[in-house]
Amino acid sequence: MQGGTAMTRRLAAVSVLVAAALAAVLLHPPGAKGEDAGAKHVLCTFWPEYVFALNVADGVEGVRLDILIPPAGGSPHEYQLSPADLEKAARADLIIANGYLEPFMERLVRAFPKTPVVRTADSVALIPNEGTDEHTARRLRWNPHTWLSVLNAICETDAIRAALTRVYPAGARRFLENAAAYQRRLLELRGEMLEASFSFRRRKIVTFHNAYAYMARELGLEVTAVIMEVAGKAPSPARVAEIIERIRRSGGAAVFAEPQFPDRVAKLIAEQTGMKTWVLDPGVTTPPTKDAYEKVMRANLRSLSEALGKR
Repeated sequence: MQGGTAMTRRLAAVSVLVAAALAAVLLHPPGAKGEDAGAKHVLCTFWPEYVFALNVADGVEGVRLDILIPPAGGSPHEYQLSPADLEKAARADLIIANGYLEPFMERLVRAFPKTPVVRTADSVALIPNEGTDEHTARRLRWNPHTWLSVLNAICETDAIRAALTRVYPAGARRFLENAAAYQRRLLELRGEMLEASFSFRRRKIVTFHNAYAYMARELGLEVTAVIMEVAGKAPSPARVAEIIERIRRSGGAAVFAEPQFPDRVAKLIAEQTGMKTWVLDPGVTTPPTKDAYEKVMRANLRSLSEALGKR
């Protein structure tokens, strides 16, 4: 009976989504007249995709960008689509997504099967999920936090450029010029981060959640432990004790909180291991301006440099 009840709930949820999607299409059919008639509507699922697309589409009058999950919209891990979101999706000529992090992605694709989707994470070398965390709980094979490597950001920018060119060929030259200019800035940022990382005195870090595997790979760091294994759920006392013991056995590791979550547990772990706490920011709640990614990553670099010290 429990299996049947769960199936009934899933079918009901899908029915609601399909009905809302149909209503959105009827209210906003593709090609509808209005002040943006003739423009291509591009919907980015959340912060990194939107920031990268802002740079690539800068100054291209025939493209209108929108964001599905605004910085104040909560965690992308747990986000649920609203009727207003479905209206945005119904108007979209292209959807730009990470492709692995969004819990609603497959339902969105099923609701709008004719809308092209670019999954930016498919443009990079993915890292498998290990252990039990919020991602493996959703049976995700790969860690989705790809944008926290600058090299990945460069690759994802090019994936966005290619997708925009397919949807709006008239902007191809401007997309190429904009992407090249932005990628040069990102290469400069990556150079700064690599140069600083060469002189880090320590290499071991404890992160608040499993978001920094790509950054660690790029900078030669070791993630000793992850504090919050399940998004939005505080770790158990046993888990906290395990992390403290792991840090002690490893000879010490820098402990990082995140601005999106309370830092009480991170501070407790740091106090028990004789460390301080610093902050690493995935950026998803930062206002999405064209230079937002660079600002967030440089702030992360300052935090890493202070926490890990110089040789």
